[in-house]
Amino acid sequence: MLGWDCQDQLYDNVKYTGWHTGYPDAPVRILPDTCRTLPFEDDGLFFLGEFSPPSETICPRGLLRRVIERGRAMGYEAYAGFEYEFFVFQETPESVREKNYRGLTPMAPGWFGYSVIRNSAGSEFYRTLLDSCRAMDMPIEGLHEETGPGVMEAAIAVDQALSAADKAALFKTFAKVIAQKNGYMATFMAKVSKDWPGQSGHIHLSLSRSRASPCSTRRASRTR
Repeated sequence: MLGWDCQDQLYDNVKYTGWHTGYPDAPVRILPDTCRTLPFEDDGLFFLGEFSPPSETICPRGLLRRVIERGRAMGYEAYAGFEYEFFVFQETPESVREKNYRGLTPMAPGWFGYSVIRNSAGSEFYRTLLDSCRAMDMPIEGLHEETGPGVMEAAIAVDQALSAADKAALFKTFAKVIAQKNGYMATFMAKVSKDWPGQSGHIHLSLSRSRASPCSTRRASRTR
């Protein structure tokens, strides 16, 4: 996992793993507090894992956890809320390959951001996405049509930073799963076509001082 890309192609420009280290095993610990049920798999259980030492040093989740712990030692608790914009197409994994990833049919044509018509016409898929995310403990605070053909935006409810990051990663994965189970395909690519708007994600961050602090403040920032 640490030595190949999203196409399962090996890369050789990293230090930890590669031919020079024999692609060593990387132990993983299961995180019981991340347990979720999968509503579309007879409520089967799903757990996240995290790399253990020595690979923990380059594990993104481990890095975030260490940063959060440093902030906590300074008297701050970090919170985050993620928003994602993504394209939804009336395609299948087979059809996009047959089309060589060109000329794809979006869920809805034209640019129609914040459309009540589009939300209502596609209410079955919207409801399935909302209900599934709620059942998997990553509730969506807002879900609506964005600017661009077949573009949706989802705002995941705020949580402590580590849990928020888990939910953000899970949402990207299971939004694709839920889309495919309903005859669509979702992509979070920033720029699908030069003729269409680019899409992005927003991270809302808050630092909250503990109540014991003499200066209780809250600072928020937004990155795009």
